[in-house]
Amino acid sequence: MERPPLKPDAQALLDDAIAQHRAGRLDAATALYHRVLAAEPAQLDALNLLGLARAQGGDHRGALAVFERALQAHPGVGALHLHRARSLRALGRAAEATAGLMTAGALCPGDAQTWFELGTALVDTGSAASAALALERAASLAPEQPEVHNALGCAYVSLGRSADARAAFAAALARRPDYAAPRDNLARALRTAGLVEEAVAMFREALALAPQPGTHSNLLYTLLFSDRVDPAEVAAEHRRWAERWAEPLRAAQRPHPNERDPARRLRVAYLSPDLNQHAVSRFVEPVLAAHARGSFEVFCYADGAIVDATSARLRPLADAWVPVGDLDDEALAARVRADRIDLLVDLAGHTAHHRLRVFARRPAPVQLTWIGYPHSTGLAAMDHRITDAVSDPPGATDHLSTESLLRLPEAFSCYLAPADAPAVAAAPASRDGVVTFGCFNNLSKMTPSTVAAWGALLAAVPDSRLLLRARALADADTAGRVLRDFARHGVAPARLTLDPRALSVPEHLACYAEVDVALDPFPYNGTTTTCEALWMGVPVLTLAGATHAARVGASLLTHVGLAHLVAADPADLVARGVELTRDLPALAALRATLRERVRASALGDPTRFTAQLEDAYRAAWRRYCEAPELIAG
Repeated sequence: MERPPLKPDAQALLDDAIAQHRAGRLDAATALYHRVLAAEPAQLDALNLLGLARAQGGDHRGALAVFERALQAHPGVGALHLHRARSLRALGRAAEATAGLMTAGALCPGDAQTWFELGTALVDTGSAASAALALERAASLAPEQPEVHNALGCAYVSLGRSADARAAFAAALARRPDYAAPRDNLARALRTAGLVEEAVAMFREALALAPQPGTHSNLLYTLLFSDRVDPAEVAAEHRRWAERWAEPLRAAQRPHPNERDPARRLRVAYLSPDLNQHAVSRFVEPVLAAHARGSFEVFCYADGAIVDATSARLRPLADAWVPVGDLDDEALAARVRADRIDLLVDLAGHTAHHRLRVFARRPAPVQLTWIGYPHSTGLAAMDHRITDAVSDPPGATDHLSTESLLRLPEAFSCYLAPADAPAVAAAPASRDGVVTFGCFNNLSKMTPSTVAAWGALLAAVPDSRLLLRARALADADTAGRVLRDFARHGVAPARLTLDPRALSVPEHLACYAEVDVALDPFPYNGTTTTCEALWMGVPVLTLAGATHAARVGASLLTHVGLAHLVAADPADLVARGVELTRDLPALAALRATLRERVRASALGDPTRFTAQLEDAYRAAWRRYCEAPELIAG
């Protein structure tokens, strides 16, 4: 950075300020920078360093003001645009930060750090393709920087480029073998590619190397996909997470003493990073719209970096929409207390960007988890989990949950179909007499047990085909492995169609026109995919297992009157599949009824479902009101 000559006194002040800054004495350095600027208001180094000092002290608003002042005098200095963008990101102003980083890149095309930060900013805002280009440039400029390869791998994961992602993470580890983040990210890439057991092992390595709650949550989430780990061990690992990362916060538990009136209007708040175009929103939106406002005041704590058209649609459905992405856990807990929330509802569980350590602080008197995660959170401070009697049969799964199970009388969720969903198409088997099975779930759910059962089904239905849709299939190595896995069970590659395309929601739903029967993976069933299939007229075959995640399909099908499509074991799945596809006219007739079946059920009736959910909330509140002490889990 250019440093125009200063008068001797000002130069001495600047030198002293820099020395104080390097020693970590930010207040002293800041005072001296101000003295330099009093003498020379546009001095570049003093302005830049003053902004950096304020940013280092956590005052990003003050830093932003300084950098903008500096840019008025020095608009062509790329470093100022870079530093301003960092403060904008810290303030949650992602779009402005990205624009500033693009300007910095144009001004400093050879600066790897600028391209690196632009790439990470684009990853955060969901622009993975542009992020990869920026990070590839950073990697070419600074090939020895492990952080660059790690970030590039993350961009590749978002693009479904599994092999490229794994290579990037391996490059990061080759440059720094003790670097935990690429291990965590490599594990996620392995999971995305369907290599679940390898992912579990890698997450354990990352956790042992650098214990972090996020890595531990990633391990928990991945265990749900495994068909080799006992459900009791999965539940125990969730409790270990809570013991390690939540219980130390027990001293910070301060639920506010809300008026214990069982009949009064209640404040319910939904906390989620996914109040945008995400599967969770398809189940939350109908509830927000249907809440009885005379009985409930609805808050949405929007914790995601991505704000899109779905966010804009959801926002007016809440009485209060509160962006909280720039609040740390303690500040967010304080906000919940200040808003005097009665029931705080988690919509994330252990999925990405969750805030379970806010719940560990118990800022609300009643805390519940619902829809975002198909398992107990493991937290003692989480009072209830919303479910139903099919996905969690009384007495069968309670021991796997630290929460009290609140079973709704019908389905545990309500699905809002996209307004632009295509009409139900004719059954493809009606055209050519050949049955096409299909699964549009992520490959992480394609366990060896699932592949074996589906292979047996394809063998039992002559000439049948299988259509698989998953982004990870864009990777040639992954696609080849899937074909080989089915070949081991007697299914020739010619009978499989692999579709990796990234499509719009209507285009994705239109792909169900090529499917006669959808197949539900196990032990981690589909949820959104099952609802989509039913809405598009495609019946779903599922196998009911021993956990909530393995019984979601059974719940959804039972509550739309299709319990006969729920199998007890793999052999039963094959038998039911053969029976279902034996009579093609009957299969076509069933297809014509499914959309109306969904509409007629609680799954497709927001008013009916939300009334049942509100009854559960009121029951939880009454329990709190009747308790002699605050509920502690």
